[in-house]
Amino acid sequence: MIIAKIEELLTKIQQLQSIMIAVSTDSYHNPIREKEKLYTKLYREIVDIIEFLAEEGVLIENHNPCKSLSDWRDRWSTLERGLASKGGYVHDLYNTTFQQIDNVLFQHNIIGKSQQQLVDEWQISQFENLIAKIKKLKGIMISVAIQGRTDDLIKAEDEDYRQLYRELTLQISTLQKIGIPVTHPNNFRSLWQWYNHWSFNLDKSYDVRERYIDDLYEKIIKPIERSLNKYQDNSISTEEFLQDLQRRFHQKISVKPSNSSVPSKKVSSRLEEPDSNLEIYHQPEALEQIFNPLSIGVSQAVNDPFLPNLNLTWTYDNAMNPEIFLEQQDVTPLIMALNLFALKVNVASDRQNFLENAGVDLAFLSRLKFDTQPGTFAQSLVSAFKSYQISHKSFNSHPLVNVLKHLCELASLYGLKDQDIELFTRLVEKGQENFRALAVRNTVGRIESPIGNAIGTGVLITKNLLLTSNHIFSKSQVQKAWVRFGYTDASYISEKNIFVLDLITHNSRLDYALCEIKNQTQQQAQAIYSNGNSLLNSGQKIRIIHHPQGNPVIISDLGEIVQVGEDYIDHNLKTDNGSSGAPIFNCQWELIAIHQGNPGIGRTVTPGSTAGIPIRAIWNQISPHLG
Repeated sequence: MIIAKIEELLTKIQQLQSIMIAVSTDSYHNPIREKEKLYTKLYREIVDIIEFLAEEGVLIENHNPCKSLSDWRDRWSTLERGLASKGGYVHDLYNTTFQQIDNVLFQHNIIGKSQQQLVDEWQISQFENLIAKIKKLKGIMISVAIQGRTDDLIKAEDEDYRQLYRELTLQISTLQKIGIPVTHPNNFRSLWQWYNHWSFNLDKSYDVRERYIDDLYEKIIKPIERSLNKYQDNSISTEEFLQDLQRRFHQKISVKPSNSSVPSKKVSSRLEEPDSNLEIYHQPEALEQIFNPLSIGVSQAVNDPFLPNLNLTWTYDNAMNPEIFLEQQDVTPLIMALNLFALKVNVASDRQNFLENAGVDLAFLSRLKFDTQPGTFAQSLVSAFKSYQISHKSFNSHPLVNVLKHLCELASLYGLKDQDIELFTRLVEKGQENFRALAVRNTVGRIESPIGNAIGTGVLITKNLLLTSNHIFSKSQVQKAWVRFGYTDASYISEKNIFVLDLITHNSRLDYALCEIKNQTQQQAQAIYSNGNSLLNSGQKIRIIHHPQGNPVIISDLGEIVQVGEDYIDHNLKTDNGSSGAPIFNCQWELIAIHQGNPGIGRTVTPGSTAGIPIRAIWNQISPHLG
């Protein structure tokens, strides 16, 4: 039923967009009068379907403010002349709507399928099909951009183009799900958007437009074609093909050093020159002399290196996303609860005053219409909550948290039901937990050597000191290293967030290294509190924040400590190559350990667990450096 409604919604939006484009030209005599009735009918039907979906727990937003063609006429009169600007604007209006629809269709497509089933479905023919679709899409885009008669060509080709775009988006989302970090580089969901872009942003040259399209998809086509060539030459198996493809896309998102971005060669000699005390621990004889059943030597920890081979087992299903403040299952209950509030506060100025008193920022308020029906106001408020992007400069404010907290404080005044107070309280607590998680995540960096090649994870424990595992440096005799902060799914890799590391102190047996950040021009993150006296117990709930396989930073769901020793813990958190040195936190977000790797030999280990070094075991060594 939901998918049928989604398809109906798509059809009606496309019909509405066609009318908007048609009446903004001279295609019809007195076009508004002829099309007004059909337009308003379609608009109401679209709103009805969106409200139905919201009741079913599916959030789809309508950002089209033009309830009538007269409204649309007032708007298009402010745009640049010509079809390009009007067609582009009409389709930009529904960009968010189509993104949400794509997500619903994708979730429907993969429901009930395991990670392995999705991998099995992607046979070689699927990749060949993907390349063929991309080339067909490119052909359409180039054709309408260089042949003239643009308006007529777009009207003839746009429906096929949009269908092809949706199919590509679904396939690319599936590839992301199975661990291949490919992104869709084409933001033009309609040929009208492409028309608008080249008209106002590119040189008036057919060659420039064609080259733009070729460059647009090169980062997808080239890696896939190269992996396909290796496979077709029978030099690799299907599994190796997927691993090869994953490696190629990881390289695409890595930063390549350039003359302008490579830091100075003046790096601490303590990192450049081998340490005699360090080198002795690479010898088996020395390890026998220092072995303690309660400790982990670096040679044992090295079983968890950042190896060049990648696997397909890593998923983000069990990760915490602190940027999500409202889960889909809570959307409908929240709309219903806020609808009761909107019924009681039915004057526009009173609604606005309430939100202002709750501490909601002006940018958020400017997105709302306060003089609407209670149900519409409640839905638009929840929609704005869900799409709100928290500032990465301030991790302590979100309009959802502010509003619901204020409502709880005034529960008796507004006659809130117990179930609504319970919902609001739970969402506020979740939001406050997100604030803490975001602040702590900001202290975690990806360690690289050379720049762009991830070798581990580290955590900032003062404003310029980073703690990590020693073996990520010693295992490959790293002489220069850097740390990159702020590498998340929502960010791009920037040179301003990478800093040179200078080794201050290390210990091979306990496998830790303390490094100074040398070229820091501003404080990248607020230093976290290192709890050197924390109690550690089997069964204690913990989390890890890390860069598995060098990927964007991940906050794990809760795991457990499974075994505690004098200078080690074993835990069941899911980790991978690149997790070494990552911070492990208790439920109060206090740093209690750093992840090391495979547990040492000579003690009982629960299957599936890996080891960490407790902060308390190294506190006496590192605390003198903390000031």
